Amino acid sequence: MGGRSPVKCFDYKFDIEEWRTFKTMKETAMDLKLDYGRLANWVKKGIVSHTRSAGGKKVVFTESQINILNNRIISGELPIENGKKRVQLSN
Repeated sequence: MGGRSPVKCFDYKFDIEEWRTFKTMKETAMDLKLDYGRLANWVKKGIVSHTRSAGGKKVVFTESQINILNNRIISGELPIENGKKRVQLSN
């Protein structure tokens, strides 16, 4: 819901917790055209910044966290394709 009620006596029904306005991990993956499993793996390993719902059950992303994530993907820091990074071995 969120926002404001058109009827003042129902304003209390529009008061929601802030985290409920954030995007879920599934929505974020769809917006970034990213595999959900890959994003879940990054969250699990602590590679990407995210927020949790009250009680810590749900992973959600703020707009600024999504922008940072998108910039990291564009820069190549977070690869969206499968494959291992090449490592040069020195002799």
